[in-house]
Amino acid sequence: MGRFVGLVALIVFAGNVREAGADAITINHHYSFQEAVDELLSNGDPVDALFVKPGFYDESVVIDFAGTGQESLAIIRTTTPRPRVAGGIEVKNGRLVTFVGIEFDSPHGDGKAALRISDSHAVYVEDCAAVAGDDGGVGAIDSSEVRVSGGSFGKMTGDGVRIVGGTSHLVKNVKLKKNAGAGLWLEASHSTVKKIAATGNKDVGVHVAGPGNVIRNSAVESNTGIGIEASGSFTVVDNDVRENGGAGIVAGIVDGSPGLGGLIVSNDVSGNGGAGILVRKEHVGIDVSSNHVIGNVGAGIRVRSTDNRIADNTCRETIAGDGIALATTACDNCLADNFLADNEAEGVDVAGHDNLLITNRAKGDDGIVKSSGATGNRGRANKTADGKNHFP
Repeated sequence: MGRFVGLVALIVFAGNVREAGADAITINHHYSFQEAVDELLSNGDPVDALFVKPGFYDESVVIDFAGTGQESLAIIRTTTPRPRVAGGIEVKNGRLVTFVGIEFDSPHGDGKAALRISDSHAVYVEDCAAVAGDDGGVGAIDSSEVRVSGGSFGKMTGDGVRIVGGTSHLVKNVKLKKNAGAGLWLEASHSTVKKIAATGNKDVGVHVAGPGNVIRNSAVESNTGIGIEASGSFTVVDNDVRENGGAGIVAGIVDGSPGLGGLIVSNDVSGNGGAGILVRKEHVGIDVSSNHVIGNVGAGIRVRSTDNRIADNTCRETIAGDGIALATTACDNCLADNFLADNEAEGVDVAGHDNLLITNRAKGDDGIVKSSGATGNRGRANKTADGKNHFP
């Protein structure tokens, strides 16, 4: 097919007319999405755009940069509503691939996400969505700099967004609601989760594993399982984590490789069906500070590992448990400047060994106590209202 460089050409296709420019094509649902992609990848222009008009595109689309000189490809809706690609889209070996305003779908029950990304770098998914009942929204493996921003991926039979492998991903301003799996499952490094809403999912709201990941300013609410589960050297900051069926925020993975380091800071954690914040024995060296932990079940903050700093937290109104509970495996931790009040059990209960408690305050009948058999624990300047204070 001919092309007029620098002008807009009219190309006759299947008895109809579509518009094309030197490095852009505009299609509607009368044309083949796949054929338009193939033409752009083979036209010799390294930078191309495909403008997609609203409609139903009943085909499976593969975008594969292998063997081409392609440098980037943008796929952009022309107007609302989002055009729907019914057979799913797969990106392989891609570089600088951008989707704006596309609705992804794939055959339900095939076990595949509606948008699949592999072995690619810099794939941007902006203001997109997936059709309810699909097996997953976005699924990415062995890729770097996958960015999902805006839009929604909800009511999937699997995970809303699942990214495994690679580095420098971003998930921002996305709604991940009522998925049968996780809202977000991320196993990668140096990635950021920001301002998302992960609500009503049947598994964990947000699962993040790997070094240098950040979860911030997000609402993680009413998920059946854990709210946020993080491992690796992570930062979990300024999130609203409430009314999840399991614990609110969990550091470490059961039977996973040992984790070291991490921050859980300035989160509001309330009304969860398990502990507000749980540090598992598999993860050590966490800084848990300046969190408001209210009305959770079993413990406000439960620590099962060593060498953690638990400071400046408010733990109140714990149901059937302590404000802060150090398990028998919790040793060499420092608890400082925490405020405890109105917990059904104690303010602080220490069952582990060699912990240091400094300037913690408990009101009402909350005590700061050590369990029978706990040894080597020290403290100073801790205060309780009723004198039930074992430190000193």
